[in-house]
Amino acid sequence: MIIRGGENIAPREVEEVLMWHAAVREAAVVGRPDPIYGEQVVAYVAVQGAWSEEMAQELRQYAARRLSPHKVPVDFMALDALPRNQMGKVERRLLRMREQARAAACKVEHAVFVS
Repeated sequence: MIIRGGENIAPREVEEVLMWHAAVREAAVVGRPDPIYGEQVVAYVAVQGAWSEEMAQELRQYAARRLSPHKVPVDFMALDALPRNQMGKVERRLLRMREQARAAACKVEHAVFVS
């Protein structure tokens, strides 16, 4: 469960919407730590063809037409394939760890810039 600004967001709901897009082969949604909202929605996707900023924008618009505004991912991260365990399940823990590291790096970068 992702908790954004006090709203519970089921990752599966967002993933199902993204999977309906013709270019998306796989999708996993996790929360990115956020100092204001608690968490932001981030989508990891494996797509058919090449990844581009235009593709990210298209997916954002696609999701915005089908989801409530607070459920639309703020960021799309492209991977060749989602990480999976031996049973074939998506390793969300690894994706969450990536987001925690990214958030920590942003804090350090911001602190250095402000100092």
